[in-house]
Amino acid sequence: MLGVYHKRFGWMYNRRMNKFVLAILGLVGGLSLVATDSLPARVTPFFPGIPAPVWSGEGVALGGSLNAIAIDGFEQPHVVLVDAENDRLFYARRRSGGWEVEDIAPFPVVAPPADLAVDLSLNPNDDTPYVAYVNAAEDKLYLGHLPADEWQWEPLGAGGRLLSVRIDASGNIHIVLLSGQTIRYLLRQNGVWNEEAIGEPDAYVWNLFLALDQDGRPQVAGTGANGSFHAVREGLNDWRVEPLAVANIEGFTLFLGSDPYFLLTEAEPLGGRPPFSRVTLYLADHLNSEWHKRPLWTDDDWYVESDLAASDTLPEDDDALHIVFYDAQGRPHYVIAPPQGPLRGERPFEFGMGEISLALDSTGRPYVAHHDGAQLIVSTRKTIRFEQAVYLPVGLR
Repeated sequence: MLGVYHKRFGWMYNRRMNKFVLAILGLVGGLSLVATDSLPARVTPFFPGIPAPVWSGEGVALGGSLNAIAIDGFEQPHVVLVDAENDRLFYARRRSGGWEVEDIAPFPVVAPPADLAVDLSLNPNDDTPYVAYVNAAEDKLYLGHLPADEWQWEPLGAGGRLLSVRIDASGNIHIVLLSGQTIRYLLRQNGVWNEEAIGEPDAYVWNLFLALDQDGRPQVAGTGANGSFHAVREGLNDWRVEPLAVANIEGFTLFLGSDPYFLLTEAEPLGGRPPFSRVTLYLADHLNSEWHKRPLWTDDDWYVESDLAASDTLPEDDDALHIVFYDAQGRPHYVIAPPQGPLRGERPFEFGMGEISLALDSTGRPYVAHHDGAQLIVSTRKTIRFEQAVYLPVGLR
């Protein structure tokens, strides 16, 4: 979702700033753990036969401070991005000859920043892309898909913000968004749409996330004025909503298709000087009604722009959570977090602003969509073995 331009955060800044002002009381929580501050990249030697991670990036199109990314069955990335200067929504996919970029819809940015929303998902059966977005000038939600060579669009009623769309293995489409004070869930099953409300209306919700479990059942997590929550759909118009005693949820995914993992932020007031808080980002699981938190980063900041994904299709030793985030200086960080064992951190590129989006291919290889102030870039990581000793820049936490 977008805001006004800022040299570090781009279009994200005003939305996040507004969220911080509204959420500061909810963010403030006790810091039982303290993380080490982010360290700059340093040159590290790699010797013959030792695998080394190497990141590379490709420019996609102008714009992209608001973006989303997904990976198809051929291990190729698809992205949607907003060209804010021209009020347009673009879709791009990577093929053997390079990136194909297509202007697919109007995307007015004249509305309040918190009203701007877009997301992307691929049908796992045939890789058909689906894009959900809100035309804020019309206050309407649209869902589009590309079955062949031309996008087909369907209006789905009133608009909103904090939008997520997912498609399960049966081809059912799941959407959550916030409309006014109500969290709406839309399901298309056998060609028929059904709409439900999740929980009670909230005075204000500033983060909202959707994930599907191994059975295609939706789970939703978020944070608002009434606190944080985790909701599981148990049947038609039947949601089990559990309040969570955590300050702020910044990301949510399901590991091994069932276990909920969260990115959390907690803030410590700084006595009135900007940015007014010292923020810590945690990776946390909520298993057996207990929280287990691992600190990723801490610094004086307004918030942490981040994303979270799980790789759970590999042999057990390689299963992991993957996290990307920007620190207070706009430096990106990529962290691999096995459920058990130490965190492994890298610096994937030099600088970014706006939204950062993460997706994994079937081998667990990460793809990161990020904005450099002018264009959208997709960066990816591969591991190679060197024949002789070389020196590469590798970042730490």
